Amino acid sequence: ALAAGLVLIVVRAVPSSYRRSVVLVAIATGLLAVLLVGRPWLKSQQAVGAGGRGASLRLRLHTWQYAQDLFFAKPLAGHGQGSYFLLAQQMASVPRREGDRPDVEKDPTAFNAGLVGHAHSEWLEILADLGAIGFALMASSLGLTFWAGVRAFLRATAPAEKWCLLGLMVGLLAIVVEEFADVALRMPVLPIVFYTTIALIWALCLSQEAALPAGRPVLPDRLRPVGLLAVIFVAMMFVTAARRDWDGALADGRLDGFLQKQQWDAALQTARTAQQYRLDVQEIVAAAIRETGAAQAAAAHRLEQLRTMLARRDQLPPASRTNLRNLAQQDIEKFDGYLAECMQAGQRVWAIMPCAPSAAEWMAEVLLMKNEIEARKLEVGLEPIRQPFVQAARQWMLAEFQRDRFNAPVALRLLVLCRDQPIDLRLDLLRIPLRAGPQPVGIVVNFEAAVGQIAAAEPSSFEHRMETLRQAVTAAQAASDADHWLDPYAPETLRLQAMAAAAAGQHDQAAALAAEAVGLYENQKLRFYHPGALSYGLLDQARYQFLADADQPDKAVALCRRAIECWPEVAQREEQLRPLKRELALYLMAAGDEGSASDLLRQEGGPITDERLKRNVGYGLAEICGRFIGRAPTSRPARFPQWLSRSLELAPDYPHGHLLAAHCALEHNRGAEAAEHLKAMEAQVEDPRWLDVALETLAKHFPASDELKAYIASRAEAASRPTSEASEATQPAGGPVRPNSFDTRKPEHTLN
Repeated sequence: ALAAGLVLIVVRAVPSSYRRSVVLVAIATGLLAVLLVGRPWLKSQQAVGAGGRGASLRLRLHTWQYAQDLFFAKPLAGHGQGSYFLLAQQMASVPRREGDRPDVEKDPTAFNAGLVGHAHSEWLEILADLGAIGFALMASSLGLTFWAGVRAFLRATAPAEKWCLLGLMVGLLAIVVEEFADVALRMPVLPIVFYTTIALIWALCLSQEAALPAGRPVLPDRLRPVGLLAVIFVAMMFVTAARRDWDGALADGRLDGFLQKQQWDAALQTARTAQQYRLDVQEIVAAAIRETGAAQAAAAHRLEQLRTMLARRDQLPPASRTNLRNLAQQDIEKFDGYLAECMQAGQRVWAIMPCAPSAAEWMAEVLLMKNEIEARKLEVGLEPIRQPFVQAARQWMLAEFQRDRFNAPVALRLLVLCRDQPIDLRLDLLRIPLRAGPQPVGIVVNFEAAVGQIAAAEPSSFEHRMETLRQAVTAAQAASDADHWLDPYAPETLRLQAMAAAAAGQHDQAAALAAEAVGLYENQKLRFYHPGALSYGLLDQARYQFLADADQPDKAVALCRRAIECWPEVAQREEQLRPLKRELALYLMAAGDEGSASDLLRQEGGPITDERLKRNVGYGLAEICGRFIGRAPTSRPARFPQWLSRSLELAPDYPHGHLLAAHCALEHNRGAEAAEHLKAMEAQVEDPRWLDVALETLAKHFPASDELKAYIASRAEAASRPTSEASEATQPAGGPVRPNSFDTRKPEHTLN
């Protein structure tokens, strides 16, 4: 429309005798521009594949289809203003046909924002929300404006007036055409241009009407005050509504501050105010979701307070335990209030917007907290409530998983709640999220542990299910198109088998299975819609290859480099590549190439000193050792002692490194050396619970170590002293250090 308007303006500016030639030249120039510019652009879209503008175009096709389906469901009056936002998310997250997959699962790159906010077409969204009646009113108002503008253009005698009307109508036409593929009228700037253009067109039309001979007035003189009062009344209504919306926006902006200060009641009241005052449906729903999250956070804070208080009850004299019961009852009552608000807000969100993000997960979490609260009531002599909180939590967590089946943390939480469910469901909970990673590597370790537990606890059922899935894998390997696979998650079946093999210590077999999965990920159609899946498969193969032959890490380095090269070209590419580059840095450290590893670590963020960089290398070497500490000393890589020694040299105050060194010393009955490392570890640990878990794990591994028993006994004796005396005995000079580690796993994961 803009190009046509420019051509029309040029034609009007040229004398009439030359207009035909100008039109022909303009058409030829336009065709040439399409050939020179359009063809390379289309090729670039094909080259981009699933990302970039290609993903944006596919998203528009999906959202237009949702608008069309909603319109045909209620073609006359529509579903109501703002209904598209409430219903489209469910349409994207639920399969259209039985046996099919949701659109967000089939094409996650197109839905990378995670939320379908609008139809990417103003007019289609009006059709879906307001139906044919609303669209007809809108179209008639625009048509009347164009008709008035054309009529005024034909009447105009002054050239300046003609040019002004022509420019305004071309601009309005450009906006109307642009809104077929966008919703810019909902953005802050374009509405000003849009309504100003309409107002100017009507102003020019009315100025012409005023110049004509006087006719019958629109309103008689006696009714003009009534019309003026009506205008004032409507203006006051708009001002009042705008003021309320502004107050709601201010309340929404204050919510984060209250949450950071842990002022829970103020945060919840602010969220309720935002819901009450906001006018836009999206903002109302967002405020309700935030209320759900705030109530969940408040409940979690109360539960943590109760845990801390009950953990200290054995240190209290008997006379104080009655007071402890009263305090616990107050915390529980406060928790129940937050629980009720979280459930009410979450269910309200879910009722008006099925598949709303995070609301179901928060409700499940708070129900699990309630289950723990009821179990802890017995510790203070209170009567627990017998209700199926776990079953209710499982239903809400399952709803969140069905909304986004690539959410790895939700899948792991749901797996714990589904221990009594069929093995098919539990394996799918682990298998499907593998399509989207998972990242970081720490979550992969949890997946491997979960798969290993299922395979060890139910070997026959696990093998039978894997054999059934393996048949679909064989068919997929023979098919050329991923659309024809019997099981769309055939590569993830292989990765699941690889995890089970790795959990059993068969890393060579795990690497081979991961290589098969990489072969399936090479499928062109699969790479188009899931461009990151190949990199995830390569990462698995690199990890298992390294665990199988850590003394030759070059293969793992090559596989990890290829995973980085294959990562899709997206806007957040560098940020998404950080976990992959950290993994590559570990393999380079294992190979002895600390310089290249340091270069990768230096790229992670802001400026970093050389001393800090050395410490980070030390943390990484400790993490490498942590991956092999669970093996027998004779089964560890030959470079293991070198890695551990170098880690302690570069990061001598890193608690995890001293824990690993103590473990190795106890293996060789060097109790005095182990005690020195434990003292160094204790001096740097900020959270004493971390140290308690570490010592408990060491005691399980080495129950016969007299030095370890003596150290644990001396620490228990120090803890039984008065608080000031104990803190002076254990606090190092300068205070504890919080290390910046590669490894975020707990000590028991490393040692076990």
